[in-house]
Amino acid sequence: MRLKLSFILLLYSFLGFTQKLPEIEITQEWVDNISQKIPAFQSAEPKNILVLSLATGYKHWVIPHNEALIREISKKANYQLIFSCDISVLEEDSLKLFDAVVLNNTCPEKGYRNLIYDVHIKDSDSSTAWSEAKRLEDNLIEYVYRGGGLVLLHGGLLAFNKSEKFSDIAGASFDYHPPQQAYVVKVSDVNHPITAGFNNEFTIYGEPYFLNGAYSQLGFDPLLAMRTKGLKNLKHEPTEDTQYISWIKKYGEGRIFVTAPAHNAQAFEIPGFIPFIANGLQYAVGNLILEEKPAITTEPSWKKKQLLFDDSGTTDWRRKWFL
Repeated sequence: MRLKLSFILLLYSFLGFTQKLPEIEITQEWVDNISQKIPAFQSAEPKNILVLSLATGYKHWVIPHNEALIREISKKANYQLIFSCDISVLEEDSLKLFDAVVLNNTCPEKGYRNLIYDVHIKDSDSSTAWSEAKRLEDNLIEYVYRGGGLVLLHGGLLAFNKSEKFSDIAGASFDYHPPQQAYVVKVSDVNHPITAGFNNEFTIYGEPYFLNGAYSQLGFDPLLAMRTKGLKNLKHEPTEDTQYISWIKKYGEGRIFVTAPAHNAQAFEIPGFIPFIANGLQYAVGNLILEEKPAITTEPSWKKKQLLFDDSGTTDWRRKWFL
């Protein structure tokens, strides 16, 4: 393992910060290798997980590798899996069948940055497409609020990237990333059940995600942070030495696990990374109970309505009938 990790770090150094890592073939040997790194779980009731791997924009080559990893985790964690690239799985009747939903690099096209809109605009006018986008997004948000789990793997954070609502529940929105490069990741707490397999710091090669939207509120429990010092080709100089790139959070009765790494399947060779994903899934489905920040249980800002008219029925209503 140390030899493999040393080779990867050497490869990172050789590639610099603008090259892509070679894609990895999913062979039985590769699957057996990742399976050995998955921790053993205590017996638990079966959990149903939906893995949505639809990408209307950039299609990450790691999508099938994530699916293979989740499939191997399910064998040890007693999950029943459904893999889909059909946006109709976000209908209410479909969502209620699952304990958690995984958005596996669900990157939309640039511009509107809305996965559902991209699907419906192909066969509908803009008004209808946006109506469907809002309806299905609200289905997902309500599903989480009522107790469903949500896992956002790398580009999964971008599924509804310009939505204030989705930013609120996810904890952040995607801003940009510079070209792929090696960057240092700091573990917030090596004793945390999700990150316990990591060393204090490790180096990963991929897209360093910079975030905006609800990120400024820091309304989550951080797991990983990247060091911004030394990063190349940035839009502007970072104001902080570190930025969080993975976390968990509660929303209503639901549980959310977010990880911006990893863009490349080579990350699976980093000691602790596969247990990190496995334990994040366990948290999302409700099998890992943790002490964490209080859940957002009140209606978020995007649902609050301003009172424009109030009438007790005891006065002349016409005196208040002005907007």
